[in-house]
Amino acid sequence: MNQIITVESSLEYLACFHFEYSDDIVSFESQPKGFCYLFNDKKCRYTPDFKIVFKKSNSPCFVEIKPYAKAGHPDFITRFSAKVETARAINSNLILLTEKKLSKGPYISNLKIFHRYSGFHEESEHALDIFNVIKEYKIISIQDIAVKLRLELTLVMIEVIRLLKNKFISADIRNEHINQLLNVRS
Repeated sequence: MNQIITVESSLEYLACFHFEYSDDIVSFESQPKGFCYLFNDKKCRYTPDFKIVFKKSNSPCFVEIKPYAKAGHPDFITRFSAKVETARAINSNLILLTEKKLSKGPYISNLKIFHRYSGFHEESEHALDIFNVIKEYKIISIQDIAVKLRLELTLVMIEVIRLLKNKFISADIRNEHINQLLNVRS
């Protein structure tokens, strides 16, 4: 989303990958302006970890990132409930994400690979050849494309990611590792 994001933990770092590559999210920001909530008859300040805006609703949603072990602590649960109620009162939502959601399956590894290879690479002269091989075979691994066309695996990876990002092809990146035997579909 073409911005520099400052994060305070490795879990927040993982969340950025999810937000950046989600088709459902228009924008996100870290450490947005927070709000005050009441807890044990005291006014407490709260700064969410993120604010995201979904395409569908175009309304802000605050996000709290916590390790699963801490999210289960009774004090956290009670405080978080108070924060959720206050967020609703100001016409927003507050959701909790833990490593169980952020690190699930091969998806986060694939998002990191997308990030690594989707930089400022120009389309190669082999882009059409790669697309045509995928179209011809319907289901083929990235490694097989590289072997068939006698191209470097990195070049094929960059082009496949570009094709996936632009929705010319699809793949099950939630359940299959892109750098192993990912099957791409035209």
